[in-house]
Amino acid sequence: MMVGLPDFLLDEDTRKRLEEMRQRGIEDRCRTAVPWDPEMPWKKHLTIQASTYRPLSLFPKLPVTECIDPNRISEEQRVVSEDRRWLYCTKRLPRGASLMTTYGRQRGTVMFDGPVEIPVLHYSHEDEGRWVRAPFMSLAPMEYFSLRIGTRLARGHTIVAGLGLGHQLIEVSRRKQVKSITLVEKSQALVDFILPRVRPHLRPDVPLSVIVQDVEQVISKLTGDVALIDIYPVYNGHRSQKERISSFAFGIKKVWHWGTMGW
Repeated sequence: MMVGLPDFLLDEDTRKRLEEMRQRGIEDRCRTAVPWDPEMPWKKHLTIQASTYRPLSLFPKLPVTECIDPNRISEEQRVVSEDRRWLYCTKRLPRGASLMTTYGRQRGTVMFDGPVEIPVLHYSHEDEGRWVRAPFMSLAPMEYFSLRIGTRLARGHTIVAGLGLGHQLIEVSRRKQVKSITLVEKSQALVDFILPRVRPHLRPDVPLSVIVQDVEQVISKLTGDVALIDIYPVYNGHRSQKERISSFAFGIKKVWHWGTMGW
């Protein structure tokens, strides 16, 4: 049909028909919605019951926003780090909106049968003074699918490189096989901003040490059983950086990188 043509080239009747087709597709897919389970198998196309999806909110009293562009979010709907490089908000995703998911090199989509609220972290470039529109991290299903493979490998003394919203740090601390954790995060401002909100959700009997430095600069000095390297935007690619980090991990038995499927 006319799919792929710019909207301004379509007449009104064609636009209407295409929109009706899109809505029917959403309705058909929403009828297949299943309850969310963080351990559910990844599939190329998933539809989740919105009422069952409840990611952790680090600022639970923060009003929800429906604004996509972080530069247009009101001050009441956001929390900003002291250095003004990090912005936290909770975005409401409308029913039928589609998000990308990944599983190794495979790509898929997830849809919800109702509106959902998703915590999001944005950052700004120091020389631009504007928030980057694409999220630095969000607690969307992609995070669960892409991080849980590494989390399942955690044991003994585990190094977590990259704080983000603290999801992997929390999940690692909950594993009974984990005895101690070292967090490596190069942004002191992010540590000050997010870690106090994450700490109450960590298993209290697991010691946590924090190193504020680039993991590439300190990996050769660290020892441990497992290192989980969750560094944006390196996802199952950028082989040179992965090999560089792994080659200097002299004192770590196993190294996992975001997006890889295991060893």
